[in-house]
Amino acid sequence: MLVLYLWIAFALRKKDHTLGSFLRALNPAQVSAGPDGKGSLSTFQTLAFSLAVAALISLLLLQTGTLVDLSGSILTLLGISGIGATIAKGTDSQRNTLSADNRAWLLRRNWLPMAKTSVDPSNASWRDFFSTDGAFDVYRYQSFIFGWS
Repeated sequence: MLVLYLWIAFALRKKDHTLGSFLRALNPAQVSAGPDGKGSLSTFQTLAFSLAVAALISLLLLQTGTLVDLSGSILTLLGISGIGATIAKGTDSQRNTLSADNRAWLLRRNWLPMAKTSVDPSNASWRDFFSTDGAFDVYRYQSFIFGWS
């Protein structure tokens, strides 16, 4: 569990790649912070639960040498948080998305760019696996961990 948490801190450190940046990334409040920069209790709880489940699966794998099946209740608990996050993100994006008429008006006035800026794939990093809009996304992390289990 410690190695997984250290991996999160390594992936989420700032681009300056200093020891101070890494140590700040170890702070659970910063790891679970939302896009507003404040710590999220629900994100932290989901992170802690995911790490605990991953640690127990790893422990059982090391003890028995076989990968155990996750019970239905564990999968349900993991799924509830993922479904809730998906619904919340969908609601937020729907609320924050411009209507077609408003977007067209803004484009005609050149207040919005006509085309999206090109994306440079050489800027991809491990951070992208675990973050959304620059903030740690525990659901991506959860999917990453249990995708390998």
